[in-house]
Formats: sequence, structure tokens, C-alpha cells
Amino acid sequence: RNFLPGKQSENRFDMAYIEQSSRNHTYKYRLGRQTGTGGGAPGRFDGVLAGYSFTPSWRVNGVIGSPVEFSLGGVASGSKKDFAGVSVDIAPPSYPWSGNGYFIQQRVGGIVDRRAVGMEAHYFDMQRNLMGLFEYDTLFKKINLGMLQGNWTAAGNTNYNVLVDRRRTPTLQYSNAIIGQPVDSVAALLQSGVSMDTIRADALALSPISNMFAIGVNRPYSPRLTISGDFRVSNLSGTGATSTGQPSTPGIGNTYSYSVQVTGKNLFLENDYGVVNATYTSSKTYKGQSLAFTQVETLRQNWRVDVMLMFYNQNDVFGTNQKQIRPSLRVNYRLNNSVNLEGEGGIEQINTSSAFQN
Repeated sequence: RNFLPGKQSENRFDMAYIEQSSRNHTYKYRLGRQTGTGGGAPGRFDGVLAGYSFTPSWRVNGVIGSPVEFSLGGVASGSKKDFAGVSVDIAPPSYPWSGNGYFIQQRVGGIVDRRAVGMEAHYFDMQRNLMGLFEYDTLFKKINLGMLQGNWTAAGNTNYNVLVDRRRTPTLQYSNAIIGQPVDSVAALLQSGVSMDTIRADALALSPISNMFAIGVNRPYSPRLTISGDFRVSNLSGTGATSTGQPSTPGIGNTYSYSVQVTGKNLFLENDYGVVNATYTSSKTYKGQSLAFTQVETLRQNWRVDVMLMFYNQNDVFGTNQKQIRPSLRVNYRLNNSVNLEGEGGIEQINTSSAFQN
């Protein structure tokens, strides 16, 4: 509820469902507003998800519902979308790998909006785990998503991780063509005389590609200290010109991020916890440096104190410098086993200076 005068409230009702499964886990269903857990289902939807295990290794699932898309003032306007999908899981009990394949189709206003096939694969053992996702859109005949993530724990509990991710943002669908349009549905575009081929081309032009690569390492330095570091590079392609005159926009070039973090426990008092993080970020439009500190202390068992401090400095290609400092303090007191009292306060100071302002 937004109590500011003249402002709309936002309905972000997040989740409400009923779930039932058999004791031997042969069947399971979930009915209501829920979060998609794979198989190409949207991130949040109203509907039903059901699955049945024919054997300990094989399971078939079905899902049907309507995506929930939040926007200012409630659920996004326009024609209602609905989708249906089916997936097959394979998870041999005596093997470290598992996976599934799925098919999903979404309609909007009676028109097929999205149709895709995909697969997920997982591998887990005591030292490593790998997860891969791949999805191909059969309407656009384009790859919608490709992702590979892995973790490996070597001798001395040193952990290495890597992530490669390439995806369309937003997901390929015909309704992307109405982005920036005065109409709010694909049906309205068709009624105005726009062909499906043109809608498809506009939707593709307004679905840029996001890329990310990350690699990191985490190593215990001592029983009290752990040191980690990671490197990330990401970019987002531009959008193309559309049939309605929307101009093309350039992509965001590579953004590089280098981070080092030191985590400590039992440094000053028993059961305390501290983190120091330093990050350097560089792109073609700005460079930034941040230093963050967090310390958590438990006092006399019932008191917990969190101290946080963050510095940030940024310079961009327009000659603008920005400095931020954010100290904050959170105190928690456990009155008894049922009641906790918590208070928090902080300050944020931002100084921006350039040739035109200070």
C-alpha cells in the first residue's frame, strides 16, 4: 500500500499455493501462485505443476498457468498470457548425474507467443559439481539461453568456480514487439495492419543478448581467515531499429570487475564474523572502486551488533566524480525464545562533482 497522496499502490502478491505429495514421492502437485523451478516455466505464475515418477529414475511433469508480471500499479496490462509445458526428468539413484528435457508453449490473446525446447544437466560428487542449461526457441529459430556453471574443491579445501552465461534479455517472445509501442498487445498490432513477420522481426530486434563470464577462487588461509577473489566480465548487446521508427540503440560494452574478499571468524570475540571486500570495476564509460566492511558481534548471548561501512568512488568519461560513504548499525536483542527486538540506523552521503555541478 502506497500512502503518498496521488500515488498508485503496487500489488506484488508474491506466493500462495497448496502442495501435496505422496509418502513414497511417486506423485506431487502444487496449485496456486508459485515460482517456476525449471522446465522453461516463467519466474512467477498462477497455475498448477504436477509430476509423477514411473520408476526411481524417470519422472514426467506437466505445468499449465498464466505468468505474473509485476509493473507499476499491479500486474502488467495487455492481453493475458497463458502457457503449458511438459518435461521428463532422469535421475538414476546410483549415478552422480541427472537432467531433464522440456517443451513449453505460451500464448497471448490466442496467438502463439513463445515456443521452446530445452534441457538441463547436473553432475555432483564430493569434489565437483556442474550444471548446464540450454534452450532453443523454435518460433524464432534462435538460441534463447546457454549457461554452464561449475565448482571444484581441491586439496586444502580450495574452491574454484566458473560461470559462462549467454541469454536473450528479455526471453524471446512475440510480445516483446510491443515494447515502446502505444498499444499493449500483439493482437492490437495485427489489427492495425502489422504482419506477423514484421512483429517477429521487431520482437527479435528488441531482445538483446546478455553475456557473462566469471571465474573465482576461495581458499582458507588459516582456521580463522578465508581469502577469495573473482573476475567477471559482462556485456549487453544493443537493440535494432523497428518497423515503427524506434531507432537502434548501441550495446553496453564490456564491464570488467575484479574483487578480493577476506572473511574472518572469532577475530575479536567468540563467534564473531567479519568481512572486508575490495572491488574495482571498469567499463568504457566509467571506472569505480569500492571498499566494504562488515563486522558481526554477539554479546552476552542475547545481544547481536552488526556494524557496516562502505566507501565508493567513481569517475566517468564526462569528467564527473562521485564519492559515497554509507555507515550503518543494526542492533538485535533477544528478549526471550519467542521475541526479538531489532533497531537499525545509518547515514548515506553522496558527493557528485563535475564542471557543471557540485
